[in-house]
Amino acid sequence: MSITQPGPAARPANPFPVIQVLAVVFVLAIAAAIWTLVHPGANKDEALAERVTVAIMHNDMAPVADDFSPTTRVKLSNRQTVARLSDDLNGLGKLQSLKEDTPAASAAGYHHFQVQFEKATWVEDITYDADGKILGFHVRAPATAQ
Repeated sequence: MSITQPGPAARPANPFPVIQVLAVVFVLAIAAAIWTLVHPGANKDEALAERVTVAIMHNDMAPVADDFSPTTRVKLSNRQTVARLSDDLNGLGKLQSLKEDTPAASAAGYHHFQVQFEKATWVEDITYDADGKILGFHVRAPATAQ
């Protein structure tokens, strides 16, 4: 009886050749680039306005307090005013979107936003000081917009 050693095992065929994998990666990269162009992210002013709106809704201005100028920051400590505005905004339902629509002829440092909630659209205004800190922040129903 002779013992024979088995030969090298045959390698199974690769079900995803390198070219197919690279093609899939390429298609995904192109799709991601197109998505980014079609659905751009919020600009820095929109992102800040949204953070302030969410802070108001949570009745907790601490996360955004450093974004306000020192003179305006003092007003954030008026918990009654913040709580009243928090109740107003929460009554509008979930925050859905916030888009800047500042007129081109606006003063430097002024930004205007349309804020879409589940039940209504309100407007917000932000005015920055020379240091880029929030000097004024106003959110209200559009009927009271000026």
